[in-house]
Amino acid sequence: MMSTAKRSRREIIVVCLSFTASVFLTYFAIGLFLYRVIAEINQRGGWFLFAADLIYYGAFALCAVFGALSLRDAWLLFAGRRAEEMALKLPAALKKRINLAMARGVRASWLAAGVFAAGVTVSFLEAACTGQVYLPTIISLARIGFWHSLALLAWYNFLFVLPLLIIFGLVLWGVTSQQLTLFLKNNLAWCKVALGLVFAVMGALLWFQMHWPPGYRG
Repeated sequence: MMSTAKRSRREIIVVCLSFTASVFLTYFAIGLFLYRVIAEINQRGGWFLFAADLIYYGAFALCAVFGALSLRDAWLLFAGRRAEEMALKLPAALKKRINLAMARGVRASWLAAGVFAAGVTVSFLEAACTGQVYLPTIISLARIGFWHSLALLAWYNFLFVLPLLIIFGLVLWGVTSQQLTLFLKNNLAWCKVALGLVFAVMGALLWFQMHWPPGYRG
């Protein structure tokens, strides 16, 4: 998009910093809000403990389902099926809205502000996909201390935006979008295997944090 919009190298760096900061801050704010809600439910006691346990059971079930779907997607890709047949992917309508938001951002008169706003919009739209990993992570953090959780939340989101910085670095180095797309296509199946393993690990962590029956702490 930056190439199509005929932006300079300096402007690409501005986009890199603005977009990455926007995504980091937006996801950090979303995570902090959800953490406070879940932690508050955990601390209330009574029926709130019952509700908290149901949240953990739901997160565990999501990890199991999404882990199985990730491995299914990997199997399809290894079998030579098309990426369009994957179960875990952003709907076409959301992809279109994300592309539109980015196109407006890189063509804005105030480039940094336009791209920052685009980053906020894209973050919320992509939460339908990235939330599959983010929500169980936040739920796991909700039972440890606030400042420790805050540091881990910041670390998680730094790692989340690290691929953006790597991609921008590769673009500045001269790697084309076609080369990046080809690399992703050739390694998508293994990415799905890795994602399935991540869900398995998160599910195991949640399993050891769950109580039965719901709300019981005897």
